[in-house]
Amino acid sequence: MAETHGGGAWFGSAELVLAALTGAALIRRSNAQPRPLVPIDLLKNKLFAMSGVTSIASLSAQMPAFVSLPPTLDQAGQEIPASSAARLAGVAGRRIKLSRRFPADRSLR
Repeated sequence: MAETHGGGAWFGSAELVLAALTGAALIRRSNAQPRPLVPIDLLKNKLFAMSGVTSIASLSAQMPAFVSLPPTLDQAGQEIPASSAARLAGVAGRRIKLSRRFPADRSLR
């Protein structure tokens, strides 16, 4: 079994179990509140539930693609890793410039 950065594979498994237990405790606690932090009752609405599943599925597909993009670009164009990383940073830089031009606190009237 492969070793992880923080220790053995048991450490990652323990973190996942702890996260699941913490999430279950949060959901149980918020069910008793009139205005819950985690509104599980909204998942009874079919459209809302499908939107949540679609969001999770698209994020799950996007993350591996984004992680594997720089090595793929390096192999395709025989470029050094720094150039493909710079290309990805350029995309992020353009988004930052747009966010400065259109600040989030500006009202959308």
